Amino acid sequence: MNKKIKLIESSMNELQELIDNCIMYLFDIDEITEDPFGGLQILLNNQSSIIDLLKKFKEKKMDDKELDEKKPKKRFVVVTTDINRRGVFAGYLVSHKKDIVVLTDAHMAVYWSDETRGVLGLANLGPQAGSRITPVVPRLEVDGVTAVIDCTDAAMKLWQVAPWHK
Repeated sequence: MNKKIKLIESSMNELQELIDNCIMYLFDIDEITEDPFGGLQILLNNQSSIIDLLKKFKEKKMDDKELDEKKPKKRFVVVTTDINRRGVFAGYLVSHKKDIVVLTDAHMAVYWSDETRGVLGLANLGPQAGSRITPVVPRLEVDGVTAVIDCTDAAMKLWQVAPWHK
């Protein structure tokens, strides 16, 4: 009986690794969070895109270029934290579970100017002249999250410039 349980556990671990590898490929991310259901949450949030991809892939009618075009876009987001942490960050969303978010290519807004028009302005307009944005870090885990806000393409480009005006 012990051998059967070990075989089942081994098979489940291999299946989880396969699922994680597929997710990392489909979403072009480097890792799945330590959360055992992190990959499952990504799948659930994007199930229609993934089902379409798998159907096309199964039919073998999709070349690499078409496969890349069909990949769900990475979400570039602004993240705010609670009053105890008082942080505003931006980056590509990898995972979001309860009040913890994992970002890649992340920045922090140390200060934003009046022209930015607040936190929602950071997501819509991007950091404007006079703002102070830190250099990028490869990966950031943020605790105490109060909001996750999708950025416009224009705002994302300004975040990536990481202006630090005096």
